[in-house]
Amino acid sequence: MTESHECFITGESIQNIEDSRFTWEFDAWVSERGQQMIDNAYATGELENNREWEIIYGEWYAQDEADAARWDMALRHLDYDNKFDGEHE
Repeated sequence: MTESHECFITGESIQNIEDSRFTWEFDAWVSERGQQMIDNAYATGELENNREWEIIYGEWYAQDEADAARWDMALRHLDYDNKFDGEHE
């Protein structure tokens, strides 16, 4: 039996969490549609009108930046022609 979750943003049932994202700040799942709503609010400057969405956006932004930095660091270490020694970008 597949467990369903409720989207923190839309309140709709989420059947497939593969397209959803978790927010640790609110211990909840956000559906793909909920993510789009948050992204749209950011793009239109309306994010500041909803403190919860602003917190979630900030959490995900920080997480995405950290993930990107880890991937960049891993790829640099796999590039054997790169003279990266851990101290320079």
